[in-house]
Amino acid sequence: MTDQSLPGQTLDDPDMTEVDVGKVVNEAIRNLQSLVARAAARITVSPMPRTWGCHSQLVDVFQTLIGNALLDARPGHPPHVNVLAFRDRERWAFLVRDHGRGLEPAELERICDFFLPYRTLACASDLDQGLARCKQVVARHHGRIRVESALGKGSSFYLTLARCHNERIQDLVPLHRGSNRRESFVS
Repeated sequence: MTDQSLPGQTLDDPDMTEVDVGKVVNEAIRNLQSLVARAAARITVSPMPRTWGCHSQLVDVFQTLIGNALLDARPGHPPHVNVLAFRDRERWAFLVRDHGRGLEPAELERICDFFLPYRTLACASDLDQGLARCKQVVARHHGRIRVESALGKGSSFYLTLARCHNERIQDLVPLHRGSNRRESFVS
């Protein structure tokens, strides 16, 4: 992957610190609360690790991925989004999975090739345009991002980020209403 760092920023910048990804995901979900409530969505989140990065940029990444997952719901079915974390060799891997419409093969190819916006819904334009920014931010964090999808079965976005020293898995209480379900951490 080519270096797609944001202009003038490197991993040793002051805004790159140890980040609690649980707090990042919680903030992203809070920012989407009106959409979550309007869609009667269910979001489950596994315990999240700490990583090295820029808190605000990682909030943007998760907000975009979760927001797109909420907007991709199948008609007549409330959205269900899973956010998971697991070890992937020497990195943390994160998965944002929806059970929505999924992507047409042409849409999937377009995203994989260019990671460009894939929906043209007027209410979602900011979220959709965020996919290109997600790739840029993840690259800045020396990670990778990819998508898998099956039409009618939903989409899964995977991203990797660096692990921290002395890391601990933090329990994260789901923010969605009406559920106390928590996904298990996958080791």
